Amino acid sequence: MNLSLCFPFPKPGHRKCLGKSPGESLPACGGNSSRHRKDMEFLPAALEVLESPPSPVRIAFIWFICTLVVAALLWGWFGKFDIVATAQGKVQPTGRVKIITSLETGRAKAVAVTNGTHVKAGDIIVELDDTETKAEETAKLARLNAYKAELVRRNAVINQLNVWKGNGDSEHFNAPSSEHLVFASNIPQILQERERSVFAAELRGVQASLSSLMAQRTQKQAEIDGLQTTLIAYRQQVKTLSERVEMRARLVHSSAGSRALVIDAMQQHEQAVSALADKSAQLMAATATLNVASAEISKLLETTASDNASRKLEAERAIDELEQDLIKARRRRELMTIRSPVEGTVQLSSITTVGQVVAAGTELMRIVASNTPLEIEAYLPNRDIGFVSEGQPAIIKVEAYPFTRFGVLEGHVIRVSSDAIPEPDAQQIESTASEQSRSTMPTGNVPRVQNLVFPLTLSFDSAEMKVDGKTVPITPGMAVTVEIKTGKRRILEYLFSPLAQIGSVAKFLEGYKRPYFWTQLCCELCK
Repeated sequence: MNLSLCFPFPKPGHRKCLGKSPGESLPACGGNSSRHRKDMEFLPAALEVLESPPSPVRIAFIWFICTLVVAALLWGWFGKFDIVATAQGKVQPTGRVKIITSLETGRAKAVAVTNGTHVKAGDIIVELDDTETKAEETAKLARLNAYKAELVRRNAVINQLNVWKGNGDSEHFNAPSSEHLVFASNIPQILQERERSVFAAELRGVQASLSSLMAQRTQKQAEIDGLQTTLIAYRQQVKTLSERVEMRARLVHSSAGSRALVIDAMQQHEQAVSALADKSAQLMAATATLNVASAEISKLLETTASDNASRKLEAERAIDELEQDLIKARRRRELMTIRSPVEGTVQLSSITTVGQVVAAGTELMRIVASNTPLEIEAYLPNRDIGFVSEGQPAIIKVEAYPFTRFGVLEGHVIRVSSDAIPEPDAQQIESTASEQSRSTMPTGNVPRVQNLVFPLTLSFDSAEMKVDGKTVPITPGMAVTVEIKTGKRRILEYLFSPLAQIGSVAKFLEGYKRPYFWTQLCCELCK
């Protein structure tokens, strides 16, 4: 054996013996490679590393690591994943679950449904005792019919008075029969008979007054006629006596008669003139009385017509008011019968017994509409609303069916609210549907601006899932998690986004705050 090859220290000329320059592997002097490797163990460590050939496994591992790093970089640059905004919500029918409430306070007279009962639109579900409302409606209807009948009578009286105004002779003051009054068919017969009686009595009273005034006028007219005849006779007598006085005066001048006869004739003439004047005064008084009687007739007709016209106006106003009151009374009575607004299934009925008192505005039951499309009402955090718009696709995860086992559903955003509400108010709306009618604005002076959420409405592309080989429909009330696709992002951007964020913050933290930068960087890298 050549012991020089196994000597632990290099000797002069050993490279010559080996026949290789430094850095090259040593062949076995005797042609035995395994023996050569054993000999390498006796070399110094540095020479052993230089003279030992590289391991193929290590070279392959290095190439594998390099290839893996390059592939990861390429995948990180060209690979992209979806950016999603997550919102929590629940499934509900389009138009929400119908909340049945009572607008009137009353006592339940009949309950036609229970929980789980299927009803159609317009079916009676609860009847309240309508005795009071029906009595109110009946009273208002009776008053309305009474005023309508009175209006017919007032119009007939006014028309008859107008006829009498046009005819001044007493023979035309004949009252028509009350049977000529024409009432509407819905006016009760008792009201018609009563108004006919009042009509006849009123016209008889007016007719009696007119007859009395006409009798007075006739009397005065006869008196006037008599006075006019008397005046004609008295004028003739005065004329005759005047001639007698003149004749006797001429006889006295001719000394053929006595003066006593002249005086006697003059006395008779003066008496006749005085009587004529008296009769003329009586004629004027009778004429004035006749005019007064005629005026009284016109006054009676006008006063009666005016009174009936004012009463007619009051009746018309009362009719207008009662018609509106009757509409409200009928509406109140109709509201005592509660009907289903849609076809669906009754849930959460609070009416348990007949006779139960129902307060106005309280929730009686809920009806889940049937055969209506389903939708999702979700609430999106305020930080994600800037990237969500109508029409964006969404992934829907139903909590009742774990998505890792049963998959997910797809849908689209159909409506985005233009204003945010506080998250506690959103939770209150979700927990109690009847509170939806209340305002979600805070009542304090300072509005709540923390934990704001935006209501969203999404539609299903398909509202069915495959569960254990069966098609199961999604039902209202199920809680869901919605992931709305808002865009895409490179994987490298996602991985280096913490560094970019810390780098942007570092620009404002130079100087005395620089250690804070490295602390944040370490925290982000640890994450």
